[in-house]
Amino acid sequence: MQIRVQGGAGNQFTLDVQHSGSTTATPLATFGADDTTKLTIGEAIVRLEANDVLTVVNTSSGEVTLPENIGGSNPTINASVELWKLSS
Repeated sequence: MQIRVQGGAGNQFTLDVQHSGSTTATPLATFGADDTTKLTIGEAIVRLEANDVLTVVNTSSGEVTLPENIGGSNPTINASVELWKLSS
């Protein structure tokens, strides 16, 4: 999976997986950037089972503002999550 965030300030996100009612942070899946000029990009390979819940958690020291209309006047994408299935 991959996350991308263009935040309005420094930011940090962690990937959590809920399995059978228990939520745990995914090892090596905390990603961050220290200012607005950097895009936060994080990638992780995670084993998921049926009914698992995947959550991207804001672990920054405060709220993360997602800027609008980056680079011009048209709406832009400022955050995304991509999931890939590698095998069954």
